[in-house]
Amino acid sequence: YLQLKSKLFFDYDISDRNKFQLFEDRLSPDVKIRGLLVLQKDKKRPLVIFRMGIHGNRDEVLAERYLLKILAEDLGVHVLMLENLTSHAYLVQNEKISIGGLEEGLHTFFVINKIKHGGYSWSSQVTDLHLLGLSLGSQGTFLTTMLDEQSGHYLKGAQVFCPLVNFPETF
Repeated sequence: YLQLKSKLFFDYDISDRNKFQLFEDRLSPDVKIRGLLVLQKDKKRPLVIFRMGIHGNRDEVLAERYLLKILAEDLGVHVLMLENLTSHAYLVQNEKISIGGLEEGLHTFFVINKIKHGGYSWSSQVTDLHLLGLSLGSQGTFLTTMLDEQSGHYLKGAQVFCPLVNFPETF
């Protein structure tokens, strides 16, 4: 089993809480989001908000682990990886359930506004904002980018990997 697991999963330890901080925010009385925050110590850097793919959660970080390593270690940027609304924790902690990107896009947009207005203790460490979406997380990234274009152009860039398009036809 361990040999098979080592071939299927990228080995990058995310258990160090000095390096990988658990992120939680209650966006409204009905909505709680979770994620994983990586801050480069004592340095102002760009922040990449990374929307995870289907079932993506901060406790396992399966499909996204290699991208987290590239962002945090190789590129040295701050990373806020947000769970997908299909993650087990989101489904358990929130009564209103949505799939397909609309809610995720709005959540991400809310987080961006909170960062820009100093709403987190670490907001002042962020120089620029970028988005990254993987698979189902890409749909929310598309919406957040559109909202940003209409409201102030805070985002410096957006990238999606394997975006799910034509959702009703491919579901």
